[in-house]
Order: sequence, then structure tokens, then C-alpha cells
Amino acid sequence: MGKKDLLAKAYFSDNKRFSDLFNYYLYDGKNVIKENDLTELSTESIFNDINRKETKNRNRDLLKLLILKTDNINNYLILGIENQTKADYEMVLRIEEYNIMKYRDQIKNHFNLNINNDKIKLEKGLIPIITIVIYYGNNKWDMPLDLYSYFNIKDKEILKYISNYKLNLISPYDLNDSDFIKMKSDIRILLEYLKYQKDSYNLKLLLNEERYKHVKYDTYQFINELTNSNSNIDIIEGDEVNMCKAINDLIKEGKIEGKKEGKEEATYEYVTSMHKKGMDEITISNLLDIDIKKVIEILKN
Repeated sequence: MGKKDLLAKAYFSDNKRFSDLFNYYLYDGKNVIKENDLTELSTESIFNDINRKETKNRNRDLLKLLILKTDNINNYLILGIENQTKADYEMVLRIEEYNIMKYRDQIKNHFNLNINNDKIKLEKGLIPIITIVIYYGNNKWDMPLDLYSYFNIKDKEILKYISNYKLNLISPYDLNDSDFIKMKSDIRILLEYLKYQKDSYNLKLLLNEERYKHVKYDTYQFINELTNSNSNIDIIEGDEVNMCKAINDLIKEGKIEGKKEGKEEATYEYVTSMHKKGMDEITISNLLDIDIKKVIEILKN
């Protein structure tokens, strides 16, 4: 297991981040799932195939039991996260296999759930499983997102008899500001930075955001590992990091470049956007590294 995998599992083992991710994805950012609603589950599934005389063993990245109370009734869900640094052609099939094996575990255990070495008897019936795949690549996910995508058959009369397994995918590449604002924990910083990691213009805009001056060390460490940045940091106090200096250093060293296409249009957009946020001409000029006369000219138009 690589360092990136270990850091990813440790990072989202934190219930605050885990719940924030699922609140964003399932509830549009509403604070429905609380940290205390989550309990760690075993990530291992073992299934004995009697017919083939073989034992299958699968280990997932993260699994947690969610208990939501509605009208004094406990509603159970199993939530999972799978971390991907590379796009995987078989991901839809892998996730469905993981989920099915977990369903079989529940049946094999007579609908008992093992939590912290204690068996909890649930009402008869399977607990639904929702798995989110987080893709950390800096390009678009170009692999199948559902089972139908693997088929050459396009006949709707045939397809309606085939269940279409769909991938729940979160990819920074596809996120925008309206998504990031729904995230309440530092997963916003993680996913935001990954989206703009090669774009100096957008990263310079982030430098003025207060949250980048107080970043948890493990968030910085995870970002550094995923982006291979090896950047220097300023420790503020405790486990907090000022990432603004790290970003500035990377830009100065030429490790982060601006977008080549539509550069003039992008400059106009960034200048006007920063001015609307209350920044003066000198601050904008320094952050974007452009002549102050050009800033003044853009703001006059």
C-alpha cells in the first residue's frame, strides 16, 4: 500500500470530514449527517463460494455505519469511500462487487452487524450501501460511470431489463465554486487546491482567502503528497500551516503555470472578481503579478 493510499484512508477516517463529504454529495451541503452518527466498520468482506470451492476476500478503503433517527426510529445506512489516484476502467464493476459482498456478509451473519466486537441485531432486511469514489487526478475521469457504458447494445427495450450500476464519483476537475461552498470542513481546501493545482491565476485568488492561512497539517501533507509539490511551509501554531507562502513559492519557482488559452479574458475576469471582493489595485497587481496600470485600465472599462 502506497503512502498516498495510507494518507487518504487516515484523512477521511476523521468523522468530521467523512460526514462533510456525504452531506455535500447526498444532501447538497445540508448538515444532516453528524459526526456522532457514524461508527467505523470492518472494511474486509469474506465470501466462501461452495460451488467453486474458493474463498473470496475483498478489502475496501473506508466503511462507516450511519444511524439517522427519524420520528424516534433508527434508520441505518452503510457509507463507503474508495480513493483513486488513477482512473480505473473496471471501477464500476469493482464497487458493485464490494457492495454485493457486503450484502452477502449481512445475510451470512443473519442480519447481525459487528461493531467494535459487539454484535447488534437489526431488523430483518439488508442495510443499504452507498459508496463514493474520490478521484484525485488533475484531469477528467475518462472511464465508464455506469454499467451501460461497457455495452455495445443501445437498444432501450433490451437495456430496461438490465440493472444499470452507477458510480458515485467526486472529481475535483468537475467541481466549481458552487460545490466548494457547500463543504464546511477542510475537504474544501483539499479538493479546491487539487482543481487549481496547475492554474496560477486561480491559486493566486485563493491566497487572499483566510482559510489558506490556517490549514491543518494533515491536509497540507495530503495535498503535498498528491501533487508532488515538496513545498516549504510556515508553521503557525500547533498543527496549522500557512499555505499561502507555499503556493507563492511554487508560483515563483515556475512549478505552477497560468492557463495559456484565453489569458487576456482570464486576466480581466480575475481582476474584476478580486475588485468586487474588496481588494484594491495594488493588492490585485501584486497577487496577479501584472502591471498596476493594466489593473486600473481594466477596472475603468
